[in-house]
Amino acid sequence: MFTIFIKAQRSALIADYINELYNKVATLLDNDIISIKDIPLTLCISIIEDPLINRHISKVILANEAVDSIEELVTVIKERVKNEYTRLEVVPSEAEDKLLLDMEANGIKLSPSRYDKVLYIFKGNKIYFSLLDKSYIFKKIQDRHISRAYYKMMEAVKRFKISLSKSYSVLDIGAAPGGWSEYLKDYVKEIVAVDPGDLLVNSYNIRHIKGRFEDVVDSLAEYCCFDLIVIDVNRDPIYAAELLIKASGLAKKDAKIIMTAKLFKRSKSYRDHIIERFRSVIKDRFLLLDMKRLISNSDNEITLLLSKI
Repeated sequence: MFTIFIKAQRSALIADYINELYNKVATLLDNDIISIKDIPLTLCISIIEDPLINRHISKVILANEAVDSIEELVTVIKERVKNEYTRLEVVPSEAEDKLLLDMEANGIKLSPSRYDKVLYIFKGNKIYFSLLDKSYIFKKIQDRHISRAYYKMMEAVKRFKISLSKSYSVLDIGAAPGGWSEYLKDYVKEIVAVDPGDLLVNSYNIRHIKGRFEDVVDSLAEYCCFDLIVIDVNRDPIYAAELLIKASGLAKKDAKIIMTAKLFKRSKSYRDHIIERFRSVIKDRFLLLDMKRLISNSDNEITLLLSKI
């Protein structure tokens, strides 16, 4: 069993995500480091390859042993690597220089590019480490998606446990440049994407209605009715709530709505006040089921889940 140490941006949100989605206790340490103890190596790999986590990671340490001192570590590693070249991965980074000097002084061959083994080291109250085959080196997944919104929708579907269906029709309000539609297109029958801006995604099942939603809403009746409505507009939640009221006639009963709420002040009192006002606007048409701060939300956003009454 392994302990994994992950250094990442948005570490508190990632820890919440791991606790919820992987049902593991992710502890937040200093300097944006997350620790997860006693998990199989296969689960370590699944976590660091999760695209919602991977894109924020700067360093990963996998450890399945611990020693009390650098001297003890050097003795153990020298015996195991023999004449093989080893790549060093160390957290925190300020411990790396001394480790490099001590290992090279003891004849351990180190190379960042030509190596057979990877030595992972986390220096805390003890020195946690593992010596693994080079195939276990951490790699960033190449980001080929239109925008951060792709990940926001991916995460919302996971966190809110939304069941998508190839029979679903989706209305995407504020769609440009197309990140939400890009994610959804592979899981639903059709998407009507409304935005005056250009879409950067093309698919046989995406129809782009170019215009502001409030200006084209009457023309959308021919596509009625929608199983899912997603809305991400760069306006305050009350404006978005008014758009939802206009869209209510286009939604099937019990249709789900995923919405990004832009909070232009960060105080809890402001957030509570805005959400209460939002509820009062939508209360006769929609039920607010849940709200979460997602890894993929910006600092002034939360994501809401609603249902059509």
